[in-house]
Amino acid sequence: MLYDGQCGFCRKSVVRMQRWVGQEVAFLPFQDAPQHGINLPPDDLAQSIHLLETNDHIRRGAEAILFAAAVYGRRYWARPLWWGYRRLPGFARFAETGYAFVARNRSTTCALPEPPPPSTGPDESPS
Repeated sequence: MLYDGQCGFCRKSVVRMQRWVGQEVAFLPFQDAPQHGINLPPDDLAQSIHLLETNDHIRRGAEAILFAAAVYGRRYWARPLWWGYRRLPGFARFAETGYAFVARNRSTTCALPEPPPPSTGPDESPS
């Protein structure tokens, strides 16, 4: 799965997805793709996450995330979403529109500072 390795939001999202899919999916920053023999247009790769399947099929955006979580990760919550993506009229468009909105605004999201750790009150000790 190719993602924007220069985007903090994207890197955090990949950490979450790695927990979902385990070793079933390899993640690679798209900036490193040419070094691994992957020759896709950088402008396309910069727009959305890409899942390159072993049969040379490429899934992008929300489709890539839902497919990976449902099929490779076997996540119970993702199965109905993947089913809806494939079968419910308008669902795929809705999912891709939401994905596109987040992708367009990720530079703002990436610029947000890390949230501070929860504070402990005077009666609480850190654990």
